Amino acid sequence: MILIQSLDSDFTTTEVIKWLVRFNVRFVRLDNSAVIKRLHYIMDHFIIELNNDIIINTNDITAYWYRRGEFQFTIDFNNSGNRNIDKILKEHLFYENSSLMSFFLYYMKNKIKCIGDFKSCTIVNKNIILETAKSCGLKTPPYIITSEKKYLTDFFSLYNKVIVKSLDHGFNFSQNNHSYAIYTERITKKILATVPEKFAISLFQQEIIKKFEIRTFFLAGEFYSMAIFSQNDEQTKTDFRIYNNEKPNRCVPFKIPIEIESKLHELMKILDFESGSIDIIYGIDNNFYFLEINPIGQLGMVSYPCNYMLEKEIAKELIRLNNKMN
Repeated sequence: MILIQSLDSDFTTTEVIKWLVRFNVRFVRLDNSAVIKRLHYIMDHFIIELNNDIIINTNDITAYWYRRGEFQFTIDFNNSGNRNIDKILKEHLFYENSSLMSFFLYYMKNKIKCIGDFKSCTIVNKNIILETAKSCGLKTPPYIITSEKKYLTDFFSLYNKVIVKSLDHGFNFSQNNHSYAIYTERITKKILATVPEKFAISLFQQEIIKKFEIRTFFLAGEFYSMAIFSQNDEQTKTDFRIYNNEKPNRCVPFKIPIEIESKLHELMKILDFESGSIDIIYGIDNNFYFLEINPIGQLGMVSYPCNYMLEKEIAKELIRLNNKMN
């Protein structure tokens, strides 16, 4: 049986499941509404009791795909009537359950053939990945992390063309019927002049002038790449995610050179990623510059324009893992 962990709103998961149904493969999908009531480790396997009265024995799970979400775990606790004792007991039970959950997540990653897992897909440090990429021989843009203008000024003087981006994940919010989002932005002399002497910690990177950028989806040792000609539009030149819906960027299938794929494969192996979306820039200097990896990633933006049918490929890989365990 294939176990799929996702969110009920995730479109990609639904598309992959359509292929599993077509291939007549047994699966269970856990969405964000699923809560673990009790978790037992019995004779080298787990028994999972869910809030909807479904019981899953990990001996029956032959393949696991982590897409999104997290396992929610309820803690049974009976108040003693003593506030101080209850506080101490609740803290103790919290750490006991956290220890069990950590063991469970380890089990799911290491004992079951999987595509992704909660820890590697959600605890992602972009800078550690950048440093690891460099150790694999990939070119990366120079960067600094600082909260002081003097260091930014020195960096700007050195490279002249600089961008600022989130260290971790960007965020967005809505207010008064307007949506606001954080994107990659260019630092100009005019902007630099307005920057205060101290500010929130930020990541600044040399801006690589590009011919085009590449989004690559990695799965089971294969790379499915797409070239995005975002530099031809002022709106998308710095960050293609600021989409121009009236005149979309031209996107075409692309083949990364073997030597670059080899280094990326080594990187994915070191990071222990079974899949992920990789962002690369092809500069006007004819060099490939690695930017980042999203181990979950959006599939549709590469799958549909390039006709890769990645949802089918994920289903086929899950079936292969499933058959390998049987």
